[in-house]
Amino acid sequence: MIVDTPECINCGEMGRVEVKSEEWLKWIAPDRPKIQEVFRDYTPEIREQILTGIHPKCWDKMFGEVPV
Repeated sequence: MIVDTPECINCGEMGRVEVKSEEWLKWIAPDRPKIQEVFRDYTPEIREQILTGIHPKCWDKMFGEVPV
């Protein structure tokens, strides 16, 4: 399923991410676990977008690329 993410604080745009329905239902539950426990197969950048709305490219513009 495709879900809208919050507005990005850098560019002001909303985003969209494709997630598995069963994971999304766990995430929107009132007693949800930590995001890394729900979306285990997603990159930290995509989990950040789901949580805060900050797009991966905007994160890089704001803070620089994460060293590998």
